[in-house]
Order: sequence, then C-alpha cells, then structure tokens
Amino acid sequence: MKKQIFLVCLWMVWSAAILSAQEPTQAPAENLSLQDAIALAEQKHPGLLELEAQSQSAWARVKEASAWDNPELLLKTEGNTFSSESGDYMVGLGQSIPIGGRISKAREAAEREADLSVRAKNLRLLEILGKIRASYATAAFQQEAFKVRDTLQQEALELHRIADARRELGHASADEVAAAALQKLEAQAEAERAESLYRDALSDLRVALGLQDGQVLSLADSLENSLSLAELDSIAELPSGDSEHPALSEAEAQSAWRESLLALAKAKRIPDINVEILYRRMESERKDGVDLGIGIPLPIFNSGRAQVEAARSDLEAARQRERLTALELDRRRENAYRSLKLALSNEQRWKKEILPALGTILQTRENLYAAGDISQETLLKARSAAAEYRLARLESLRELLIAFSEYKTAVGN
Repeated sequence: MKKQIFLVCLWMVWSAAILSAQEPTQAPAENLSLQDAIALAEQKHPGLLELEAQSQSAWARVKEASAWDNPELLLKTEGNTFSSESGDYMVGLGQSIPIGGRISKAREAAEREADLSVRAKNLRLLEILGKIRASYATAAFQQEAFKVRDTLQQEALELHRIADARRELGHASADEVAAAALQKLEAQAEAERAESLYRDALSDLRVALGLQDGQVLSLADSLENSLSLAELDSIAELPSGDSEHPALSEAEAQSAWRESLLALAKAKRIPDINVEILYRRMESERKDGVDLGIGIPLPIFNSGRAQVEAARSDLEAARQRERLTALELDRRRENAYRSLKLALSNEQRWKKEILPALGTILQTRENLYAAGDISQETLLKARSAAAEYRLARLESLRELLIAFSEYKTAVGN
C-alpha cells in the first residue's frame, strides 16, 4: 500500500513538472522602460508571431508551386473475356506537361505572396509600435498624475488638520472647517480615481504589448524621459512623401501579387498536355509492344476566361487601393506634422514662460513662510495650486508624446 501511494505521489509530481514546462508564464514587468517594452513586443507579440507563421507558410507554398504534377501509374487491359486469355495487358505512366508557362507563373505568384506577407508584417509592426508608444505615454502620465494626486491628498489632510486646530483656538469659523473637509474629501476621491486610471493604463499597455499571462507593475521612464529630444529637435519641416512607408509598400506588394495572379490565370488558359507511355503484352500473339498517347484538353465548358477577368478586376482594385493609400498617407503625414508642431509650441511655452513664473511664485511663498510672514496654511494652498499646474504640464507632455508617436507612425518610423 505504501508503495502504491509513493508511486501515485511520484506520478503527480512528474505530471506537474511536465505541465509547468509546457505552459511557461510571463514574469511581471516592473520598472519597464519604453525601449524594453518595444523589444518585448518585437519578440513575443501574438500579432507579429501570427504574420511570421503566415510568412513561413507562404514560402512553403513557393516550393510547392515549382513542382510538376505527380505522374500517374496506368494499368489497363483490353480484349479480355472470362473464358479467354487472349487479351492485352498494359502498364505504364502518364504525365501532364505544362506548355503555357504555368509553373513559372505559379512560382512567381507564390513569391509575390510571400513578399506580401513580409511587408504586411512590417506594417503590423509599425502599427503595434505606435500603439505601444501611445499606451506608454498614457500610462506614464497616469503614473505621475497619481503621485501628484497623492501629494495633494496629503496636503488636503494637513489643511484640514490645521483648520481643526484653528477652530479649537477660536481662530477659524465652522464654514472654514467645512470647506477644508470638503477639500479633503475631494482630494481623496481624485486620488482614488487617479489610481484607478493608472491601473487601467497599465492594463491597456499590457494589451498593446501582447502579454497574455504577465502584467506590467510599474514604468521606469517618466514622460520627459520617454521623449527623444534629438529627434524632436530635428523636426523642422514637413517631410516629403516616402515610397518606403510600410503601408504603401504593402499596397504595392498587393498590386504586384494581383498582377502575378493575372499572369497565372492567363497561363492556365493554355491546357497541359497529357502524355502516356505504356508497355503492352499481347497474349494472343505472344508479342510485346509499346503504346504512346497524347491528350489535349478541349476548353469547351471552361475556357478560363472568367478567371482572367476576375484576376484583372482584382488587380484594378489593388491598384486603386494603392493610390488611395498614398493619398491617405499624405493627409495623415500633414495632420500629424501640424499636431506635433502645435504640441511642441505648447511645450516651449511651458518651459520658457509658465514653469519659470510658477517656480518664482512658489519660491516666493516658501521664502515668506521661512521668514514667518505667512502661515503654513497659506503655503500649503500655494503648493496645491502649483500641483494643479504640474498636472496640466503632465497632460501637455502626454499630448506631445502621443503626437510624436503618431508622427513617427505617419512617416513610417
């Protein structure tokens, strides 16, 4: 009995080890930087893995397209009866021979399809990176906004404590205490809301990264650290249209693939020739012989004209889509450039005008408090007002980062 229990326990441990090896889990991402997030998505994003599998499948079809049809083993008998052994017996091979270039056209179409899958993957990668940058910007904003809201909550608690103390000394009225209490409750509610928005932003970032099992716990980069200042400084004018944009490249590959399918449809209108060669044994004459045969399909019921017309229509649709993609890219590039220049102008206003003025006001309040000219309550109110400005500054940075992300996607970076 003890041996059976031991064997059962051993089997359970072995099964658990096998299951854990087959189902690896993604470790939680803590202090995740933007570059690490991009690298993680490039390696494990399901959308990219899906297109990679489709690309491998397309290249496998390239090999198959180059092959001829398999030969046919033929076994025949002629002139045989149940009471006689004077019939003929034949054995041989049959092979279809393409004479219209169908094999080369099929290979070209398969190669174009494989190239299309590669360009589709590049386009998907561009779209994924854009979503990651935007999601990271929102998550970084919510992370810093949550810290600011938590600070405001602590200051509101302190203001309420000061108001209670002043009321006990007879220096504050009941409505002042009530106002401080309302401010405290409002600050608590805003802090809870900011925390919830921060958790939601981390969840959205996890989805953008394609993480199925793992989760994002915190971010390493602030909003300012997420910005590439060198790239921002290099943006001076609207870039011209680039034919290397993944979206246009994918549309061009789609047109090229449809063009190769049209050529294949035309080649298929020329039917293959069927050649047969058989060894014949003539029992009645005790002789051997060889039979040769050639079969040519007659395109009476299906001439292939409909397939050619369908392929020609698909090609025209792909070319129109290519033109439309080029127009949409121009419009998207112009809109993204204007939005980015507006966000950059707003950022310069914050740096050169608003932040210095805010720093001067706050420093003046700090100096007055140190000299004993104002109360701690007045100082805390000034800090709270400055914190609201910091939140507005964070929102400005978030808009700049999202505009920059959209610009990079619009220009194909």
